Amino acid sequence: MNNRNFKYLLLLFLPLMIAACSKKEVNPHRVAARQLFEKSQSLGEGYIKQMRQVKDSAALFRLMDRYDHQLTALNYRYPANTDQYISEGENDTLITINHRMVSLRDSLLKLYAFRKLHPDTITRDTVANPNF
Repeated sequence: MNNRNFKYLLLLFLPLMIAACSKKEVNPHRVAARQLFEKSQSLGEGYIKQMRQVKDSAALFRLMDRYDHQLTALNYRYPANTDQYISEGENDTLITINHRMVSLRDSLLKLYAFRKLHPDTITRDTVANPNF
């Protein structure tokens, strides 16, 4: 490559290099959106852990109701439309967390519905048979 072509390439790429090295402005909406994402993520993951400890469907429904109220309260702490500034990757993460939560909820409800309950009483008459 001769010296003249090199100068043209340098002139062509010089503005790109300067733009790449310049300081980028921080979008205040993006900062709030990142905070909303992080809090939503930790809230969802915390409730998934709690769901694994639930023993019956009534407790599971109470837990899901509390999650709904806390998530709503969290969203109201931020300005309107903050969620629109959440990045695509962060949004995919929240969708995955919600999908895991709904799948776990459904599998637990199915388990509770079809669980075989063992009787808590003796099946034979113990009064009529003294050797029992």
